[in-house]
Amino acid sequence: MPRPPISTGVISQMATCSQPSAANITNLNRQIFCVGSVEKFSEVMPLAFGKAWILTAYHLPPYARIFVNVVSPLNVAPPMGGMCVPTCGEQQSGILIQAMARVKTNCKEWTITADDMRKTLAIPGHYQFELSDDSLVGEVILELQEIDLKYIPTETFFGKDNCCNCQQIDYPLT
Repeated sequence: MPRPPISTGVISQMATCSQPSAANITNLNRQIFCVGSVEKFSEVMPLAFGKAWILTAYHLPPYARIFVNVVSPLNVAPPMGGMCVPTCGEQQSGILIQAMARVKTNCKEWTITADDMRKTLAIPGHYQFELSDDSLVGEVILELQEIDLKYIPTETFFGKDNCCNCQQIDYPLT
């Protein structure tokens, strides 16, 4: 059964999937969806200015998509520092959501698919990921690696290939 749209005043509380390890002890590498996931929506996560997320999906069937939602939380400062999220089994304190929308560029939704399973997100803000179907919960793995923006290859950016009648533009990373 599809989840109803989020409306003003809804609190988002989701558990995460990262298992503490030497590789992700700082939460710079973590799983957003994993075999232990129970919801098709991830928790709301802040992406700070000057940082980027490399997102990699595994076990996505050909029909499946992972949507990127931008979230406007109430009474939360814009993300400026590093990402601070709970580890596996911990609950987020809850973010009061004012508005949420699927991110689009030139009318095309930002999605991760089996044919395009590695993408980069580098626009600061609060984000939530959504599996396209309930049957994907506990089957699909989505990993996130946060790195400094200056080290990202521009051809993997969301929106880079979504142009309708546009020119190729390479944005300098400074």
